[in-house]
Amino acid sequence: MKFSIRDLLLVTVIVALAVGWWVDRSSLRGEPDLQRVREDERIRDMQSAHLQQMESVLTEALGEALKEEMKKDGAIELGPAQKKSEKSAPAPNPPKP
Repeated sequence: MKFSIRDLLLVTVIVALAVGWWVDRSSLRGEPDLQRVREDERIRDMQSAHLQQMESVLTEALGEALKEEMKKDGAIELGPAQKKSEKSAPAPNPPKP
């Protein structure tokens, strides 16, 4: 008896579906493994701590980068040594009373 490639492919698909269904059903049947749950909680806590650390580092880095950029543009002055002048110009169009 000869089997074609189509027949072998069909049998392979049927077996794969049956095995997948069986694995899914067997995992649903059992209660969650306590060790796996604890490991998941530990990983979640570690991820949360890493995210908080990354957020603080990025906040510092972006803050420093923003300060440097503003210094280049002359938007901020950090001390008396960097002040350009003490005079201020009047408003171009003062409001009428």
